[in-house]
Amino acid sequence: MNRVGLVRTIACVALAALALSCETAARAAPTVFHSGPLNHTVPRTFDGTSLNLVTVQFDDTGPLSGDWDINFWSLSGTLAIEPLDAYALRVVVDDAGYAAVLQRGDRIASTSAFAHTADLSPEWLAGVDGYLGIEFLCGGRFGGMPTDQICYGYIHIESGDASGFPATIINYAFDIAELPIIIDDVPTCWIKSETIFCDGFNSVAGMQSSRDAAP
Repeated sequence: MNRVGLVRTIACVALAALALSCETAARAAPTVFHSGPLNHTVPRTFDGTSLNLVTVQFDDTGPLSGDWDINFWSLSGTLAIEPLDAYALRVVVDDAGYAAVLQRGDRIASTSAFAHTADLSPEWLAGVDGYLGIEFLCGGRFGGMPTDQICYGYIHIESGDASGFPATIINYAFDIAELPIIIDDVPTCWIKSETIFCDGFNSVAGMQSSRDAAP
């Protein structure tokens, strides 16, 4: 849902150098970044909260421009989302065009149905523990990554039965190598000081793999 009419106005890749198919690479060199537990409550306000997926930061003033990927907010008391323009975030939608409720085992890839503007499905608003599938521009946000690279991921959300509230962002994950992601992939990457560290990537330019660097 876009609010213009409401007056409100990762140093990872070169997988080709590995000479592996996408499916083989996904198994041999997993590149899934996981945020870890967040449990961030979405304010039931018009501004809501905005999330930067790369820096793992929230802003409860709800900015719609600048360094943010997605905004969660309240439209007349109903939970709503606004994929933001800065990094061209899009969400997985169902056959009716609603932002779909995904579950463990679901796969998010270039072949998924995405939309930049979508209302949450009635299932979200009735209260559910589910996952919002996403794709967004991650290239250029980490050193050495192609500027046009897309990341596929998901955001784990618990919504309540009062028009989606109370709503909590539990955690999220995305694949930093432009590979498909399956919900509940085992996380193998983490971010520290704006650098991504991944197990198994010590031989790829720009990557570091020592667990000593983990937070």
